[in-house]
Amino acid sequence: MITRRRTFIAFAAGVLQACGTYVSGGDRPAASPPTIATAGRNASPDFFGRKGTAPGFFDGPVALSVRPGGTILIVDAGNGRVQHVAPDGDSIGVIASPGSASGQVRFPEGMANAPDGSVIVSDGGNNRIQMFTADGHVRGIWGQSGAGPKAFAVPRGVVISRTGVVHVADSRNHRIQRLTTDGRFLGAWGGSGMGLAWAWHGPRRIRCTGRSRTGRKRKPGGCRFREPPDPTA
Repeated sequence: MITRRRTFIAFAAGVLQACGTYVSGGDRPAASPPTIATAGRNASPDFFGRKGTAPGFFDGPVALSVRPGGTILIVDAGNGRVQHVAPDGDSIGVIASPGSASGQVRFPEGMANAPDGSVIVSDGGNNRIQMFTADGHVRGIWGQSGAGPKAFAVPRGVVISRTGVVHVADSRNHRIQRLTTDGRFLGAWGGSGMGLAWAWHGPRRIRCTGRSRTGRKRKPGGCRFREPPDPTA
């Protein structure tokens, strides 16, 4: 029997908080402890971070991704950066800084790990996608403001499918753009309008999975796309 320990993390007021931990054998979860225990020296804490601008501090974290080695990348949207932290919250490094120059981001919302270890970030305030090495060096910048191929209007969610295709929720162009991991345009799905078979209204989140979930649209390749509840958002 395989036993897994899972920790659920939520975002609130600049703090990353573990909402609950359980140990499961197969698909049967064991009872959660009645209280969250204090972490020991070699255990992950129940929460880490607080509101601020220093490394290890956050302002509106909106997404995270666990790296193959167990470290965590966190999109620290309010501070205009992606933070790289250890499982116990200790800062490892910072990717990007606020601004519009190369290597800077404004209002990032999405992030994806490329197969080669690079980090792809949706730079929503600058209407582009940036690719960074794991230690924060810029590897590529894709796109500009506009509505044409590989142009963006507030890109938000980003994910890499099992086939290695980068999907970007191009929210204010009401479409999903598909790119290679070196930034080559492959095509787009959707557009705004009730007459289209695949009409979108500000798509925000993308998830590639083998399971269907309520409230998400599906396209071939196993990807689901979430729209905001208010079409005018």
